[in-house]
Amino acid sequence: IVPGPRKGIAAALNAGIAEARGEFFARCDSDDWYAPNRFARQLAFLQNNPEFGAVCGKYTLVTESGKVVLDSVMNNSSEEITSELRTGYGRTHLCTYLIRMQFVKELSGFRE
Repeated sequence: IVPGPRKGIAAALNAGIAEARGEFFARCDSDDWYAPNRFARQLAFLQNNPEFGAVCGKYTLVTESGKVVLDSVMNNSSEEITSELRTGYGRTHLCTYLIRMQFVKELSGFRE
Protein backbone atom coordinates (compact mmCIF):
# COMPACT_ATOMS: atom_id res chain seq x y z
CA ILE A 1 0.00 0.00 0.00
CA VAL A 2 1.35 3.38 -1.05
CA PRO A 3 0.22 6.50 0.84
CA GLY A 4 -1.52 8.70 -1.71
CA PRO A 5 -1.67 12.44 -2.18
CA ARG A 6 -5.48 12.43 -1.71
CA LYS A 7 -6.00 14.44 -4.88
CA GLY A 8 -8.10 12.02 -6.94
CA ILE A 9 -7.70 8.79 -8.89
CA ALA A 10 -5.10 10.05 -11.37
CA ALA A 11 -2.85 11.39 -8.60
CA ALA A 12 -3.25 8.11 -6.69
CA LEU A 13 -2.31 6.11 -9.79
CA ASN A 14 0.73 8.32 -10.36
CA ALA A 15 1.87 7.84 -6.75
CA GLY A 16 1.66 4.08 -7.25
CA ILE A 17 3.49 4.25 -10.57
CA ALA A 18 6.29 6.28 -8.97
CA GLU A 19 6.83 3.44 -6.48
CA ALA A 20 6.31 0.55 -8.90
CA ARG A 21 9.24 -1.69 -9.75
CA GLY A 22 7.45 -4.22 -11.95
CA GLU A 23 7.64 -4.64 -15.70
CA PHE A 24 3.86 -4.32 -16.28
CA PHE A 25 1.00 -2.07 -15.22
CA ALA A 26 -2.60 -3.13 -14.61
CA ARG A 27 -5.33 -1.15 -12.89
CA CYS A 28 -7.86 -2.91 -10.69
CA ASP A 29 -10.74 -0.99 -9.15
CA SER A 30 -12.40 -2.30 -6.00
CA ASP A 31 -15.50 -3.43 -7.91
CA ASP A 32 -13.65 -5.26 -10.73
CA TRP A 33 -13.82 -9.01 -11.28
CA TYR A 34 -11.24 -10.63 -13.53
CA ALA A 35 -11.61 -13.80 -15.56
CA PRO A 36 -9.46 -16.72 -14.40
CA ASN A 37 -6.02 -16.69 -16.04
CA ARG A 38 -6.61 -13.24 -17.53
CA PHE A 39 -3.16 -11.95 -16.58
CA ALA A 40 -1.44 -15.18 -17.59
CA ARG A 41 -3.00 -14.95 -21.07
CA GLN A 42 -2.14 -11.26 -21.44
CA LEU A 43 1.40 -11.76 -20.18
CA ALA A 44 1.94 -14.64 -22.61
CA PHE A 45 0.72 -12.42 -25.45
CA LEU A 46 3.12 -9.59 -24.57
CA GLN A 47 6.03 -11.99 -24.11
CA ASN A 48 5.34 -13.55 -27.51
CA ASN A 49 4.74 -10.17 -29.20
CA PRO A 50 7.45 -7.76 -28.04
CA GLU A 51 6.39 -5.21 -30.67
CA PHE A 52 3.18 -4.53 -28.68
CA GLY A 53 3.21 -2.16 -25.71
CA ALA A 54 -0.12 -3.30 -24.29
CA VAL A 55 -2.91 -5.81 -24.62
CA CYS A 56 -6.54 -5.34 -23.66
CA GLY A 57 -9.79 -7.21 -23.77
CA LYS A 58 -13.53 -6.96 -23.51
CA TYR A 59 -15.53 -6.17 -20.41
CA THR A 60 -19.02 -6.73 -19.07
CA LEU A 61 -20.92 -4.32 -16.85
CA VAL A 62 -23.13 -6.01 -14.25
CA THR A 63 -25.40 -4.85 -11.45
CA GLU A 64 -24.63 -5.71 -7.82
CA SER A 65 -26.82 -8.80 -8.23
CA GLY A 66 -24.88 -9.92 -11.33
CA LYS A 67 -27.42 -8.92 -14.01
CA VAL A 68 -25.61 -8.05 -17.27
CA VAL A 69 -26.11 -4.41 -18.25
CA LEU A 70 -23.62 -4.24 -21.12
CA ASP A 71 -21.40 -6.83 -22.76
CA SER A 72 -18.71 -5.22 -24.89
CA VAL A 73 -17.96 -6.68 -28.30
CA MET A 74 -14.33 -7.33 -29.22
CA ASN A 75 -12.73 -9.16 -32.09
CA ASN A 76 -9.74 -11.40 -31.53
CA SER A 77 -7.38 -9.65 -33.93
CA SER A 78 -4.29 -7.68 -32.95
CA GLU A 79 -4.59 -4.05 -34.02
CA GLU A 80 -2.63 -0.82 -33.72
CA ILE A 81 -4.91 1.62 -31.81
CA THR A 82 -2.53 4.43 -30.83
CA SER A 83 -4.22 6.95 -33.13
CA GLU A 84 -7.63 6.05 -31.67
CA LEU A 85 -6.38 6.54 -28.13
CA ARG A 86 -4.88 9.93 -29.02
CA THR A 87 -8.31 11.14 -30.18
CA GLY A 88 -9.89 10.05 -26.90
CA TYR A 89 -11.69 7.09 -28.46
CA GLY A 90 -11.53 3.92 -26.48
CA ARG A 91 -12.91 0.56 -27.46
CA THR A 92 -12.54 -0.87 -23.97
CA HIS A 93 -11.85 0.15 -20.36
CA LEU A 94 -8.43 0.87 -18.83
CA CYS A 95 -8.99 -1.92 -16.31
CA THR A 96 -8.83 -4.49 -19.15
CA TYR A 97 -5.28 -3.54 -20.14
CA LEU A 98 -1.91 -5.03 -19.26
CA ILE A 99 0.67 -2.40 -20.28
CA ARG A 100 4.44 -2.47 -20.36
CA MET A 101 5.45 -0.18 -17.50
CA GLN A 102 8.17 1.53 -19.55
CA PHE A 103 5.46 3.12 -21.71
CA VAL A 104 3.37 4.26 -18.73
CA LYS A 105 6.46 5.92 -17.26
CA GLU A 106 7.52 7.42 -20.62
CA LEU A 107 4.11 9.09 -20.82
CA SER A 108 4.61 10.46 -17.26
CA GLY A 109 1.64 8.57 -15.90
CA PHE A 110 -1.87 9.95 -15.83
CA ARG A 111 -3.08 13.51 -16.43
CA GLU A 112 -4.19 14.84 -13.04
